[in-house]
Amino acid sequence: MEIAHLEEGDHAVSNLRPFPDTSIIRPYELTYQSRRERPRHIRRTPAVGPNVREARQRDIFYSLGLDPLEYATTPEVLNHFMSNMGKINTRPVTGLTRKNQRRLGKAIRRARMMGIIPVLSTRKNQLTNNPVMDLENEDYQ
Repeated sequence: MEIAHLEEGDHAVSNLRPFPDTSIIRPYELTYQSRRERPRHIRRTPAVGPNVREARQRDIFYSLGLDPLEYATTPEVLNHFMSNMGKINTRPVTGLTRKNQRRLGKAIRRARMMGIIPVLSTRKNQLTNNPVMDLENEDYQ
């Protein structure tokens, strides 16, 4: 296929793509929209949380080589990654890697199912009304 030489003043035609070298041309390919050159879209990863390098530096589990699932029975560790209302904090807040964020969420959900942390109450109430925490105090009756 040979492309005709365009003159300098002919800008409207210069940004059109040539027809493909196939034997079949669909009717849509004859329209201006299909012949116009489209800008290339660069696919980016969504900006949800830190990038890999930053997450590996900020992630305490990654830096110490620990598995968040092993802390499913430790509410003191899990509460650090939860909001006051008991919701799991997002990656921008926690700064964990994607893998450890998923595993931490699984550990929190397991702890909720086992009754270690409450499902629908605030974190402050859990720490003050926990009888295990009161056993450590001598004022427990």
